[in-house]
Amino acid sequence: MEKEIIPINEDDTILGMLHKNIEVFYKRPAVKVKDDKTFRTISYRQLSNLIEELGAGLINLDFKKGDHIGLISDNRMEWLISDLAILGIGCVDVPRGSSSSIEEIIYILNHSDSKAVFLENKEQFLKLKKSENKIPLIKTIIVLEEGFKGDKDKGIYSFDAVIELGRKLLKTDKNLFIQRLKETNPDDLATIIYTSGTTGEPKGAMLTHRNIMHNVRVAPPLFDITEKDRFLSVLPTWHIFERTLEYMALSKGSSISYSKPVRQIIIEDIKLVKPTYMVCVPRIWEAIYKGILTKMSKEWVLKRYIFIFFLYIGKMYAKTLRIINLAYPMYKKERYIILRFKQLIALIVKGFLLGFYKMGEKLVFNNIKKNFLGNSTVYLISGGASLPKAVDEFFEAIGITILEGYGLTETSPVVCTRRHNHRVIFTVGPPLPEVEVKIVDKNNKPLPPGETGLIKIRGPLIMRGYYKRKDLTAKVIDRDGWFDSGDLGKMTIKGELKITGRDKDTIVLLGGENVEPTPIENKLKESSFITQAVVVGQDKKHLGALLVPDFETLRSYKELGLDSQNYTDITNNKAVVNLIKDEIRRLISPKNGFKNFEKIYKFCILPSDFRVGRELTHTMKLKRNVINRLYQKETKKMYGDNG
Repeated sequence: MEKEIIPINEDDTILGMLHKNIEVFYKRPAVKVKDDKTFRTISYRQLSNLIEELGAGLINLDFKKGDHIGLISDNRMEWLISDLAILGIGCVDVPRGSSSSIEEIIYILNHSDSKAVFLENKEQFLKLKKSENKIPLIKTIIVLEEGFKGDKDKGIYSFDAVIELGRKLLKTDKNLFIQRLKETNPDDLATIIYTSGTTGEPKGAMLTHRNIMHNVRVAPPLFDITEKDRFLSVLPTWHIFERTLEYMALSKGSSISYSKPVRQIIIEDIKLVKPTYMVCVPRIWEAIYKGILTKMSKEWVLKRYIFIFFLYIGKMYAKTLRIINLAYPMYKKERYIILRFKQLIALIVKGFLLGFYKMGEKLVFNNIKKNFLGNSTVYLISGGASLPKAVDEFFEAIGITILEGYGLTETSPVVCTRRHNHRVIFTVGPPLPEVEVKIVDKNNKPLPPGETGLIKIRGPLIMRGYYKRKDLTAKVIDRDGWFDSGDLGKMTIKGELKITGRDKDTIVLLGGENVEPTPIENKLKESSFITQAVVVGQDKKHLGALLVPDFETLRSYKELGLDSQNYTDITNNKAVVNLIKDEIRRLISPKNGFKNFEKIYKFCILPSDFRVGRELTHTMKLKRNVINRLYQKETKKMYGDNG
């Protein structure tokens, strides 16, 4: 007889939630770790034991409730164990990825008052060791990498050494960890996550157990997540989006397998794991989308045109389904008779397209899904930025479901998400239960559906505030508990949210026109020749753009006849410049809904080995004034003094 799963309630802590269901799931796989080309399995019982032993080891090292501990590492099982052990003994972790600069890590460790730090490997340890005089509060360093040799006299430990300390302590007091776990409350601070520092120094968002547990409580029932589900982890675990989804998986007895955001690795791991859920940011889906288009562009002519034809059929067929099921954004109420007439027409068109669509499935779509998903039925979850319209339409057309969501670090994180049983394309879906969302104008007056304004959020998921920055906290959370997201959006009449841009990104041209750069940037990235785009033009007559091209696609485009492999040579090539110019004219045009003042007047192409070119993959990390200066510099090279 199966044991009953104890429901999660709002008074659970993160580890309390996991611990009380261990007896239900103890034999099931919790985590799968890749060794060479196969995945080894760690059961819920084994995971629980490791968490308890590491937690007891930290108690042995004299860590008290409320102590802050840095956690600098990328995806690995040891990250999850460390995170849950820290939270289990009532401490607060301060996570960051290994790729962060040493200056950024030092700032975060000092600002957060961290007393210890977990590091991923020896390389990370040696980098920080050189700057140990700059982190005076750090008395203990623990390295996760297997085989690391520590020095206990200097407060340097391997992960396994701390586990061993915990094992010895638990032999004398087996309830030690559980007692500390019971002393942790839902309103205790769980983590301090530092934002990227768009407007200066990084800010530490303080999230409590109750904040994070909101998503863990209310989201799984919406997606019918069960112990039979398999999650493939691709995003950095230290990001609150991936982290919370892993907590959701553990809350329902699902398994988590760790992969990497590299197309070939993901595809191989999908075939091995056969996941039912996979979470990524839009740039991963964009890369896959463009990879498929690039591959098809190299096929022989007939095959290429067959693909284009059936993709068009797929888009038309998907559109008819949207109309029939009323699963499209509606910003004003339509008359009943008109609505029913549209549904009738869509039903007739669907009947006409059905045979072609089935043929397209057999000849084209199933092959794409087999190569990409390995015949797995996967719900793809997208978050972190808006999903470009072309990418959204493409996956819908070939029959792959993307559940786009919206949230921020400060909202723990998911605010809205599409439901798999009613997926309204081009939106991020309705708010989660217990969450309020409103759209307001510059005077904080609520706006009706269809009107664009600032997105404000209220609910149990809103952070406690920014660590040691009451001034910044007061700017974003008002007396009534409404959080200012800094994002622009509009609501449908049914309560779905559409993201339209960033409030502080609005560009004001000399003529007084207000331009939202995000839709233009997303449209430019629909080109298979452009990977990243940033629109500029504050206080100028016209808009300009900084672009990073897709060098692989350019090299494979036979019409260009590129011989050089050098990035700079390619970006300076006249044929490449003309091709990009034609792409900009094609995409940013009245035909695609853009106004004359939204046209790109000048542009410059950056080589991908250029420092800022890499950073354009995270455009919000760059201040707009920095981008403007870069644009001025690069366009002077390209156009002369009039740049």
